[in-house]
Amino acid sequence: MHLKRIVKSLALMALFGFSAAQTNLKALFTGAELAVLEQLVTTAVLHDVNVVRAKLALEQTAGELELTGRLKDALTVNAGLSLEGDIYGQAMPNYSINISLDVLKLLPDSSANKVLEAELEATLADTRVRTVQAFIDYKIALENADRVALELESAGALFKAVTARLEVGEATRSDQLRAQTVVSSAAVALLEANGRVIVTLESLAAIVGISPADLIEQTRGR
Repeated sequence: MHLKRIVKSLALMALFGFSAAQTNLKALFTGAELAVLEQLVTTAVLHDVNVVRAKLALEQTAGELELTGRLKDALTVNAGLSLEGDIYGQAMPNYSINISLDVLKLLPDSSANKVLEAELEATLADTRVRTVQAFIDYKIALENADRVALELESAGALFKAVTARLEVGEATRSDQLRAQTVVSSAAVALLEANGRVIVTLESLAAIVGISPADLIEQTRGR
């Protein structure tokens, strides 16, 4: 199964100290799995509250910067037209321009926009990392559950074989009890593995912002 390569690759990365950023996702997933992952990342970005807040803050600042530009243009026009003359024909500036300039200082400058852009990029990156990590955890949990299920099946077959041998005198009661213990241990391990599948499924669904049922439908057969 392709997921065995995922587990092996992650183990090798941990052994040699490679970071997740150095991992090529194409080496871990099939094309279909990558398509599902990208779809989940896109959905997660749409639903992540921090991304939404960062986008709103950036849009608000962009609007304020646009207003700043319009005020500057208006003040330029007013500076040329707002001249009053005294009885001797001498021009004097309108003091309302100074008041407008003081108000203008209260508006944000372009550096605030750059900071918010950087914050948005960081939030988007964080959402992607959390989605990828949750997706990998879920896939590994599924693989592990399949493996434990096979172990339980094998233990059950062994128990039946020992029981049959016991009936013809080729095995002892102790052999049967040991085989039964292996079955019980494998059954408990499968319960734990299935529980891990449920937890990782719920975690991934929560990060993406969809229901577990919808998530299962999207990842089914991939």
